[in-house]
Amino acid sequence: MNPASQLLRPFHLCCAAGIKCTSEVRETPAFRLLEEYFEWMLTYLEHERIDNEFIPFRIDHISGVLKLALLGFARENGIVLNVEVQFSSKFLLGNRMQVLVSLLHMSHCLIDNNRNSDLTIVVDYDPKRSKLLAIFKSQKLDYADFYSPFELEIHQSENLLMEFDCSVIDFQGSEVDGVSISEVEFPYLFNISGGDQSIAEDIFRTILESVKPEVDEMENAFNQENWEILERITHKLKPNFMSVERKDLSTMLQQLEQLAIQQSKDQFKKELDIFLPLAKRALKDLDRYES
Repeated sequence: MNPASQLLRPFHLCCAAGIKCTSEVRETPAFRLLEEYFEWMLTYLEHERIDNEFIPFRIDHISGVLKLALLGFARENGIVLNVEVQFSSKFLLGNRMQVLVSLLHMSHCLIDNNRNSDLTIVVDYDPKRSKLLAIFKSQKLDYADFYSPFELEIHQSENLLMEFDCSVIDFQGSEVDGVSISEVEFPYLFNISGGDQSIAEDIFRTILESVKPEVDEMENAFNQENWEILERITHKLKPNFMSVERKDLSTMLQQLEQLAIQQSKDQFKKELDIFLPLAKRALKDLDRYES
């Protein structure tokens, strides 16, 4: 089986599961994450390119996607599927799509290859090594035709273990002086935080800390004509500005990314000269929530 087929089979299964979802389910964070997976897969299948995007995410949203997409498929194959999250700090900073795609596709592979053999997925966190752990437990663990576009750490003994680089965002006891962010202004942050003010504030600060140096680096990278860095930065910044409700800047970054891919120097410079002042002004305005 070629890599494209190995990616398409779980993708088609997830599409079918998404179509069957009720309107109530479509309003859940898990379904919205499933939609992001659809978008990511379509982009990957078209361009065969991945970018490592380290952004905040909740592990319960990922476990929700696994259940939403795979419970029906497991039942059809005589399998009881269990997903167990064994740590309480469910908010992480890492490559969300690497975690989601890898768990989703490995689970699909194990269900498809090991019919009538129940599957338990245990998700845990190792704080000493800053690793997210996914442990697959089943009487049979045949994953010979598993394929992932990501580089993965996979170990097999009695169980199957995947490891991902992630850090836990410590939101306990954090405070924001001055103006607090609100759900009206930042609905996406409150959505992925489950409405928790302190978590939303931590996500907000994490995004700003990530965005500021990247915006500063853009001008230097352009002066050096480093298109690889420009392509990476523009791609990485898009979801971050979208998360803080600056769709306008995210749209501009989409255009800049395409120009970086094309290495269109004159047009990139023209768009960059428009984007940078707006981005810096936006970050200055957002700083008032931190000061």
